[in-house]
Amino acid sequence: MDASRTAWIILPRAVLPLFAVTLFISAGLMFLVEPMVAKMVLPQLGGSPAVWTTCLVFFQATLLLGYAYAHALSRVAPRRAQILIHVAVLLPLAALSLPLNISANLPPQGAWPVLSLLVRLTLVAGPVVFAISATAPLLQSWFCDLDHETAGDPYFLYASSNAGSLLALLSYPFLLEPALPLDQRATLWSWDFGILATGIALSGRVTFFSTRPAMVIAPPDAAAPPQWRQRLGWTVLALVPSSLLLGVTSYITTDVASAPLLWVVPLAIYLLTFILVFARRPTLPHAAMVRLMPFVLIPLVLTMTPGLQVPLSLVLILHLGCLFVVAMFATANWRGGAHLRND
Repeated sequence: MDASRTAWIILPRAVLPLFAVTLFISAGLMFLVEPMVAKMVLPQLGGSPAVWTTCLVFFQATLLLGYAYAHALSRVAPRRAQILIHVAVLLPLAALSLPLNISANLPPQGAWPVLSLLVRLTLVAGPVVFAISATAPLLQSWFCDLDHETAGDPYFLYASSNAGSLLALLSYPFLLEPALPLDQRATLWSWDFGILATGIALSGRVTFFSTRPAMVIAPPDAAAPPQWRQRLGWTVLALVPSSLLLGVTSYITTDVASAPLLWVVPLAIYLLTFILVFARRPTLPHAAMVRLMPFVLIPLVLTMTPGLQVPLSLVLILHLGCLFVVAMFATANWRGGAHLRND
């Protein structure tokens, strides 16, 4: 048998599904663990918006650290060293924290929970969440090194990962929570992490034995490196939807109801914007979002007029609509700038 064919392990036409499914599973696990962890701490800390917001901040910070790790690893380590470090070192170390048990050793309900909760989340869930968060950027970087017709533009894989995130987030309150006790959900999640680790290992081995040289950072005729103003602009564009997500979530869980089902609605909308923007064929034109923005922002500002009585349902719709439109606008602008850098 041809050596290069043996190195692929699977048929070349199955490489893209392997990477896409692995990214789908990793994103699904990330957004299954968020509501699961929040439910673990509810009996002792209560269902206040501060608990859910603290969990959101922890997961977003860990996601950012995972991306930073993946970026640094891809910059300083050769391709094969990246695979060995992530698959043979980080994943086994992360698995030592399973099964997750966040509820142990939490502070008493009357104490200020934020700092203690962050420490507990970091010690118990931090390693495994960190490992999962680095999966998407690393696998996309590895995919770029393969001899595949779509390897030059891996951004469409974001649609697969965010679809997994959205499906997991919506399935938790409607399917998993009614069907399984919390400890069984944690055990099932641990087994799914093993499946994810297998997918990452297979993807890594496909890349490890790829005969295509690793992609250079930039060809000689590439555009000049982005200036600090461009980098700052991209940072702001990424910051706006993320901060708006926290703000809208805090508002509806404070003024509407502190219910787990409402917790997931803004996050689901946030993920939906990523699916739509990073799809290979975007369904909502960017120009349409620009034209729609005044129609959600102006009415939302008017609802804040002192003395004006507005139905709470309308205010909720305007807040969620504003989150969707602004996130679509900012993410599309960020994606457009980054995409043009790679063309």
